[in-house]
Amino acid sequence: MRAVAVSPDGRFIVSRSWDHTVKVWEAESGQLLRSLEGHTGGVRAVLKYPRIRNKYAITDEDVKGLVALLEQEALVVPREVEIENVIPEDLADERVLACAVEAGADGIVSGDRHLLSLGAYRGISIVTAREFLERLRSNESEG
Repeated sequence: MRAVAVSPDGRFIVSRSWDHTVKVWEAESGQLLRSLEGHTGGVRAVLKYPRIRNKYAITDEDVKGLVALLEQEALVVPREVEIENVIPEDLADERVLACAVEAGADGIVSGDRHLLSLGAYRGISIVTAREFLERLRSNESEG
């Protein structure tokens, strides 16, 4: 086991193992409620595409570091929120919205035209990488 956390109300225990699984337990009974598998395989695969590696000069060490950061810092959500008929022409985008809602995200940074056309969803801003960086710079200069 790599990490353990207890929900603020004490009803649930969340454990994270070295095999990258996240398990949610009911504290009182000790019953396993959900087991979530690591989701870094897709990220690792994309970062190994020759076109991506060449364009951004990504090394094996970079891949290891980025995946380690993702595994350490990412919030795994159980996919309980359903979003329907917001972007019917691209259902994958609705999964992005559902994940953001479930995670309590402040924003989504994307290059996807369907998401960007919304501008915001349920109080979650949707911006391009350029807009996000401009906001960061603006906040830094104000602070």
